[in-house]
Amino acid sequence: MPADDQPITAAECEVLFKDVRLPVALAVSGGPDSTALMQLIAIWAKAGERRGGVPADAAPVLVITVDHGLRSEAAAEAEWVSGQAVRLGFKHVTLRWTDPKPRTGIQEAAREARYRLILEHVGSEPLPQPRQVLLAHHLDDQAETVLMRLARGSGVDGLSGMREREVRLWLHLGHPVQERKVELLRPLLSIPKSRLIATLEALGAEYLQDPSNRDVRFERVRLRAAGDARAALGLTSDKLALAARRLASARDALERVQRELAHEAVDLHEGAWASIDAEKLVAAPPEVAMRLLQAVIGAFGGQPTGPDRSQVETLLEQLTVGNQKAVTLGGAVIRPGSKDPGLKDKARPAVAVYREPGRRPLPMCQLSPGEGVFWDRRFYVSASPELRSSVRVAPLGQGGFAQLKREYPALRKISIPAGAAVGLPSVWSEDRLLAVPYLSYAETALRGPIGAGNEPLISIRFATRHVHAIYGA
Repeated sequence: MPADDQPITAAECEVLFKDVRLPVALAVSGGPDSTALMQLIAIWAKAGERRGGVPADAAPVLVITVDHGLRSEAAAEAEWVSGQAVRLGFKHVTLRWTDPKPRTGIQEAAREARYRLILEHVGSEPLPQPRQVLLAHHLDDQAETVLMRLARGSGVDGLSGMREREVRLWLHLGHPVQERKVELLRPLLSIPKSRLIATLEALGAEYLQDPSNRDVRFERVRLRAAGDARAALGLTSDKLALAARRLASARDALERVQRELAHEAVDLHEGAWASIDAEKLVAAPPEVAMRLLQAVIGAFGGQPTGPDRSQVETLLEQLTVGNQKAVTLGGAVIRPGSKDPGLKDKARPAVAVYREPGRRPLPMCQLSPGEGVFWDRRFYVSASPELRSSVRVAPLGQGGFAQLKREYPALRKISIPAGAAVGLPSVWSEDRLLAVPYLSYAETALRGPIGAGNEPLISIRFATRHVHAIYGA
């Protein structure tokens, strides 16, 4: 293993970037870590002929800098990065975070904004799918992340640290709503920061220093300052990163088993509601059952984040002892004791999970021809350009469902909890109901307006990201 003061070699670049395909995007702030990544990619890209389709009018590397608008120097720093990128033959773009800034949690908010801006830009670039974005997180970053999560009492997922590869979905909200995969790659997680600095020094490359990296108000900065004390206790960055890799292996195994259980025990009913085979759920190892419950509740609750682990632990305990009382959690209703005709054995008890009606108002929005929306964080809704006028997307509601059952008696026989039907997306033109796509299999009149080629002019489907979270990609 090379010493911590040795520059990274071209041969090592071949290993570090083995999963990278050109064209690729890099997130570069101008600091030593991301500048080193940019220099290393330049060495790797020039080392030999790279295979893969590169558009004739595109540079092989797109360098992205995010100006958070938090420091007066940020714009000039972005210009500096642009100059460095162009000298390496790369394309550069600066993205600006112009939203109002929060009073607290500024680093977390800035990080989320950075990811959002990068994903939106890369998702719209004419690059092959899945698009790739390289991030410069290194071994010391990983160690600090593990310690921060340990202080919060994190479980296997948190203590496994940052993933070397994760897939995000970016939505193009037109008609139809398009999902584009973006891969976030962290190829430097095994490399200590000292080697990145040594690489820059060997290349004679300059880099910038962000003064916020010395601000002890931030937890990560305090952990960094305690590096010598940690090392004296044996909590070195390489040991912490090793623990994270081993826990990541356990996390991956648990995710595989959770998805196997999902395929055996869960029916998503096209996103209207979920039914879980109760006997298979409580017979599974608790860690696996909790993961499955978290994924299903997260998919149907319509909330930005899923329920806390402690809440799901309590829920699973109640289900295990046979508690048949319905509970609400994470924006969803969890109702044991249902009989689900979708299960192979129709007599087996099921746990129903669906969007909680009433407590939080479900969204209503106008949809113009050719537009799309991500409705209630559950469904993709889009209107064809052929649609003659705008429509309103709203929850069906209790009154709407009751009226439909009176008008269409066949709906009385469908197997959907009444509470789940209330929260279904429906499409209206003023006071006239046009479509409730989930119910159209029982009543074709609810399919909605049809265009040329017998294609529906309004499309509603359950978000693929939720299907992936439960069943796997």
